[in-house]
Amino acid sequence: MRFASAILLILTLFGCTSGDESPAPPQEKSLLILCGITMVDPVRELMDVFAQEHGVRTAMSSGGSKDLMQSIIVNRKGDIYFPGVESFIDEAAQAGILGERRQMGVNQAALFVRKGNPEGFTGELAELARPGIQVAIGHPDLGSVGKEAQRILTDRGVYEQVASQAAMMAPDSKALTELLRDGKVDAVLNWKAVLFIGDNAAHMDMLPILGGYAREHRLTMAVTSCARDPELARAFLELCASARGRAVFERYGF
Repeated sequence: MRFASAILLILTLFGCTSGDESPAPPQEKSLLILCGITMVDPVRELMDVFAQEHGVRTAMSSGGSKDLMQSIIVNRKGDIYFPGVESFIDEAAQAGILGERRQMGVNQAALFVRKGNPEGFTGELAELARPGIQVAIGHPDLGSVGKEAQRILTDRGVYEQVASQAAMMAPDSKALTELLRDGKVDAVLNWKAVLFIGDNAAHMDMLPILGGYAREHRLTMAVTSCARDPELARAFLELCASARGRAVFERYGF
C-alpha cells in the first residue's frame, strides 16, 4: 500500500497525465520576412493580403541588407530574405542559407536633391565632389544602397573623393532620405523607389544619373534554408511573384 502511494505521488509531482486530457492546441502558423528598407511598403501590403488569405500571422524585420543576412546566418531565424540588390542574394546563397527564389522587379539608383534643386545639380557624378556641397552616401558594408553608390562612383572614378568629403555615410536608404528631407545635406545617391514612399516627392527632386552608370538591378526574394514552414514561405514567394504581386511592386516604383 505504501508503495502504491509513493508511485502516485511521483506521477503527480512530475506532471504525468491520463490519456483523457485534451491535447495542447496547435501552434499558430507564422511567417517572418527579413526585408531591405526600401521595399518595406509593398512587402507589408502583400503581407496583409497573405495573412488574410492564409489565416497566418506575419511579421517583418527591416533594415540594411547586409545586417539582415548576418542575422539569418547567426540566429538561424527568418523565413524570407529580400535584399535591395542581387549581390546579397549571391552572398547568402554561398553561405548556404537560401532555397527557392523569384525576381520581383528592378531597383535602380538616382541622384536626389533638395526640392527645387537650389544647387543646380545636373546628374553628373563629379558634381558630388564640388567644394561647398553637402553630400551623403550609403555605407558599402551595411546596405545595398551603399554598395551601389560605391560601384557607381568607382566606375566614374570619383568614389574616394566623394567618400572623403561626404557629410555622412548612412546605413540605409531611409537614413539617406531623412538627411535630405531635414535639409542636412544637398544631395544623396539613393534608390529611385524612395520617391514613391509617403510624401517624399514633395520634399525632394530626383535626377537621372548621367553617363549610364546607374544599372537596373534585379530584385530577388528567397526562401531561407531555416524557414520554419517551407511550404508556407514558398506560398508567400509565389504571391509576390504573381501578376497580382508584381502589380504592387510596380506601383511602388520597382
